[in-house]
Amino acid sequence: MSRGKKRLPTVFFMMLLGGAATAGVYKWVDESGGVHYADEPPEQSGAQPVNALLTGSRTWELKR
Repeated sequence: MSRGKKRLPTVFFMMLLGGAATAGVYKWVDESGGVHYADEPPEQSGAQPVNALLTGSRTWELKR
């Protein structure tokens, strides 16, 4: 079996799981000024959808 045919199932499953990364994120501020994020907004919270590109990577600046 060629390398391409072996990788095809992996690519297929990665494409299926990619939809989970596009789930909605909501942001709201509570009565005491605390900021919260969740995938479902609580009732009567005034939560706003957050448009964020989640890449799964972080950049760190290291000092010597």
